[in-house]
Amino acid sequence: MNGKSRILLRLACLLPLLFLAGPKRVQARRVVLHVRIFPRESWAPALKADRARLHPMGRPFRITVHHTAVETKPRYPTWSESCAEIRRIQRYHIEVRKWADIGYHFIIDDNGFIWEGRPLRFQGAHAGDFKLNRGNIGIVVLGDFEKTQPTPAAEESLEWLLRELCLCYGIVRKNVFGHCDLKATKCPGRRLKPVLERIKSRLPSD
Repeated sequence: MNGKSRILLRLACLLPLLFLAGPKRVQARRVVLHVRIFPRESWAPALKADRARLHPMGRPFRITVHHTAVETKPRYPTWSESCAEIRRIQRYHIEVRKWADIGYHFIIDDNGFIWEGRPLRFQGAHAGDFKLNRGNIGIVVLGDFEKTQPTPAAEESLEWLLRELCLCYGIVRKNVFGHCDLKATKCPGRRLKPVLERIKSRLPSD
């Protein structure tokens, strides 16, 4: 089964949830997150996480969006190409940065596919020091958005993911950041940051 077929199958699984209302609808959001997002195992991690050095996340209360600052070639990569890029990031984070695992919780590619990175039960390594990473969900969009515009599919998936995470964990839009909002960096890039601000304007405010 190719990537597009997997997406269609997972979206079909969401249809029964559309008829839920009230508390059941809220509870279903966690199911939605697991249905549309491809699990960590799908990109076949190159290395094992060092669980002894991972810290519990607790309840998330903020989200930070990043880019990889590496131009995607070709644009709209295949499923296997995106998985290979995620493995490359994980290897870099573990072998070069000396982190316990890939730093991000979620990864989005040009096709709008969303993958699980570091499990949400563990604090990430993406925003800076321990204080900045505390309770902070890390999302990265593959690409260099200083140079290129994010694809419509990536933008749609980013908005969907941010909305679901905010609704699931009670995170308000003032606690959704670009990496540059937290430290001196160009991340998530001058072409993605305005997209993020537009998305934030449509997220829950309280």
